[in-house]
Amino acid sequence: MVYGVWFMGDDLVNDNDGSLRPAQGKHGSPTNENCRRLLDLKVEGVLLTHAHFDHIYGLPALLEKFPEVAIYTNEWGKAALADDKLNLSLYHGSPVSIDCPNVQVVKEGDKLCGLEVYETPGHNPSSICYADEKVIFTGDAYIPGCKVVTNLPHGNKAQAAALVERVLALAEGKVVCAGHEVKGERLEVKG
Repeated sequence: MVYGVWFMGDDLVNDNDGSLRPAQGKHGSPTNENCRRLLDLKVEGVLLTHAHFDHIYGLPALLEKFPEVAIYTNEWGKAALADDKLNLSLYHGSPVSIDCPNVQVVKEGDKLCGLEVYETPGHNPSSICYADEKVIFTGDAYIPGCKVVTNLPHGNKAQAAALVERVLALAEGKVVCAGHEVKGERLEVKG
């Protein structure tokens, strides 16, 4: 079983039927308490929404605690994890490079712990959304009420513009769990 944690601070609750749903409550920045709670779990997999520095800084500690944990990303994300220039951590004070056999490449249409994989480049070539019938994890590929950030290296404004319509269609009727806080609450997209 792969347990999930929404790294921006909200846990996923396993409904004992193999499905996952966001826990109730608001989300915000990661806290030491959230990280401690995570390290008390048996973590078997990490589903990366993209390989930017602010979404991967916790991976070295996680790998130290769980050396066999699988890290799921696409081909570009695998390259970015191994390169502190591509993941931008070199430019933010704490370079991170993760090049290990734990990194597993996923692609559009794969399923992981009941969530379907959707490659959603625009913000970053490694951007992936994960969704089931109730929830979609968009990372920074789509943050409700915000323009997709494309001014970082490897961002693509044209891909991002096309992506928004696709993600809105995927998100219809689902709870959207974005990579950063949106006025402190999740958004449910209704058709």
